[in-house]
Amino acid sequence: MSGGERRFRLRELEVVVEARPDDQADLLQHLVNHADEAFAPTRALHLVLTRSGARGREVTEVGPGSVRRVCCDEVALGYMLYRMSTALVDVYDHQTTVHCAAASIDGRLVLFTGDRGAGKTTLLLRLLLDGADFHCDEMVAMSAGQATTLPRRLHVKEGTLACLPLLAEVCADKPLLKHGMGPRFYAVDPADLGRTWRGARGRPAAILHLTPSFSDAPVLTPLPQIAMVKELMCQALSGHRHVSRQAADICSVVNATPCYSLRVGGLHATADVV
Repeated sequence: MSGGERRFRLRELEVVVEARPDDQADLLQHLVNHADEAFAPTRALHLVLTRSGARGREVTEVGPGSVRRVCCDEVALGYMLYRMSTALVDVYDHQTTVHCAAASIDGRLVLFTGDRGAGKTTLLLRLLLDGADFHCDEMVAMSAGQATTLPRRLHVKEGTLACLPLLAEVCADKPLLKHGMGPRFYAVDPADLGRTWRGARGRPAAILHLTPSFSDAPVLTPLPQIAMVKELMCQALSGHRHVSRQAADICSVVNATPCYSLRVGGLHATADVV
């Protein structure tokens, strides 16, 4: 690892992020993923951050030679995190990747799905601080009855900080990042909170579909498996896979797995319900 370069592993994806000149290297700390991954690399991603004028930045992907020109460090880092996620999905192009969060509670793998803004990341952070084993807050690959969690830094929105004071302390020295039309976010690694974390693979003990109703009490109710399949199909990220293949992959995981609808109310009460 040179002064302007960081290397780490996202499951089977070997990632190199580099800053030129070296005096930008401190920015790279907001990209490094500390998930404990012991896999042999099958693919690689090398991104280089350089200056382009007083405020402009360029992100170059070594190999394909593509260049992304952006306005500032915050957008450059946000794009680099996005590219890391899409490259990881490509590693699992033989499976169906779904927008899902995951944690192990008392040793049992639980998946959490739902639309953006449903509270998945905030709830997973609360569960993490309560002692659950965090795996991911965004992507789970599904195939042959197995769910494989794909790690990335948590994308924490500003509103979450009011719910979790410890998180506010951690984010005090972090920049707010931005990608596309989405809201600004802090990129938080569980290691920032003093927690170790790793991916997981197996049949989940339960799948929860989250709907927000933050001013009400949380409610957990059984959800028919066919309804869960429909919800997960709407959250599929592997758009290149044929819909029948996606359905087969998702059904293989949902089959024989207890499914629930979780109305997300107050944070602490919802964590207690889970």
